[in-house]
This record gives sequence, structure tokens and C-alpha cells, in this order.
Amino acid sequence: MVVSSSPQRTGLASLLTATLVSLGSLTNAATSHPTNVETLYTHLNGLVAPRVGVLSAGNFDSVHQLLPNHTVPVVFADKDDIVAAVLNGSINAGLISGVPNAPGLATFTSTLISPRGMFTCRDTECDTLVEALNAAIVRALNDGAAVTAARANPPFEYVAVHTCKTNAVTRFPFPTPQPGDRLDNASARGALRIAALGPYNWSNDGDYTASPPVGFWPDMYDAIEAQFRAGMGFGFERVWQLSSVATMDMIINNEADATEPYWTVDAFYGSRSRLHTFALSCTTLGYDSTFFVRDTSADTI
Repeated sequence: MVVSSSPQRTGLASLLTATLVSLGSLTNAATSHPTNVETLYTHLNGLVAPRVGVLSAGNFDSVHQLLPNHTVPVVFADKDDIVAAVLNGSINAGLISGVPNAPGLATFTSTLISPRGMFTCRDTECDTLVEALNAAIVRALNDGAAVTAARANPPFEYVAVHTCKTNAVTRFPFPTPQPGDRLDNASARGALRIAALGPYNWSNDGDYTASPPVGFWPDMYDAIEAQFRAGMGFGFERVWQLSSVATMDMIINNEADATEPYWTVDAFYGSRSRLHTFALSCTTLGYDSTFFVRDTSADTI
């Protein structure tokens, strides 16, 4: 049996189909924001001067190969400022560690693991200092410092990237300072000078505008310092600069002895790799950094 449609029904069906197609087109347009690093590249590459917000030059260095060469990094002092700039359209995308805690954003992984650690000078005067930092870091990690800090500062996501075996702490003894070296001078001074960026507010990663600083990295700093103090008999004190380069300059100029434990390894000091300019401690952890863009699917049709 063949069922025929009346002209009225046919017209109604055609109107309904056209309406659904129209709404589908609008929906597809509204959800055309990037959803992964490949579509982000394509989106940014079509712009004259794409802008990506970061918290430091080192953060941008760690992902620059994923972005078009003409991408402009915009450094912010605060995570919330990056989020606001993405939402108001003054930048095209943002990059942070962890996940931004704000509505109206589409987030996706950078697909890269960026290791973190503490840098000090490459000269022989820093040999015992590197050993002392390594001894403190492996003991802090062995005691679960990263897990504890992450649980205390959600949402915080990290990857365990260890260049030193953290379950063999006896193989990382605290050294004896040599006369006149950096560790010896720090002992005489009563504190190891830690080169710190800011003070800035990076939300749960670390609010360094608070006194004392609070967040994941301040907790990690405290855990490493406690182990260092137990092994060497003295602790840390922060010295500040407003940019990554100026902060690392303090190591070169002997105005500081080592960087904070959050320092990005896969980045540059001027035009040189940081690994070719400074000595690196055992790594503290790794970041799978998060890109985010404005979620255009939230726009009103």
C-alpha cells in the first residue's frame, strides 16, 4: 500500500526540514572554535597577528612549536587576567598549567609534557649546590610532596616526570660545602637565595601576593626547603624580579643561588637554551599545559 502526502503536509514537512537545516548551520557556526592543537594552529594561522596569553616567556617557549611563527605571546601577571582577555576577545587563546576554572571556555591539552626543576649556575662553584638541591628534591618527592600539594590546591593537574629515582634517597646524600663555593657562602649567610618571578597571583598554582605565598608551588617550595634545612642546617629566602630573564640574570650575577622549583626546563635564556647556560637539578614534575579559547557554542543564536 502506498501512502501519499497531502500538499499541506508536504509543505509543512519542507518548512520543518528547512528550519532544522538552518538551525544546524547556525549551530555548526557557533561551535567552530578550536578544539585541539591542530585546529588551534589553523585558526591562528588565518589571523594577521594572533595573540596567545601566557604567564611567562618560558611557558610560551615550551609550546611555541605548536603555534604559527607569527603568533605573539602576551605575558600576564594573573591567570584570571588571561581568562578575562580570552573571553573579551583581546587575545585569541590562553595557555596555563592545570585547567581554568571559569565558564564560557573551551579547553584542550597542549599534548606536550613540559618538565620543571631548579636551575643554578654551571660553574664548579655550584657543584655542591646542585647535589644539595637534588638531595632535598628527591626526599620531598619521596615523602609525597607533589601529591599532597595537588590535593590541597584543586584543580591542579601534573605529570610525574622524575629524572632522579625518588625511592633511592640514600643515593642522593647531602654534600659538604667547599670553601668559597655557592653552598658555602649560603651557609655563612644563613640562607640560600631563591630567584623568584613576581610576586604575581597565579591562582591555585601559587598566589605570591599573599603573605606567606599560598598554592601548589609554595607548598612544594616549603617541602623542598624543609628537607634542605634538615640536611644542610639552613633554609631558603626569596629574591624577586618581574621577568623570567631578569630572574635568571640574578643567578648569573650571583644575586641569587637557584630558581624556584617551578622553573620551565624546555625554554630559553635569551637566545640560548637554559640547559646550555645553567645547571639543572632533578626535575620536580611535568606539566601537560592547557590551551583555552572562548567557547562560541555558548553564544546566543
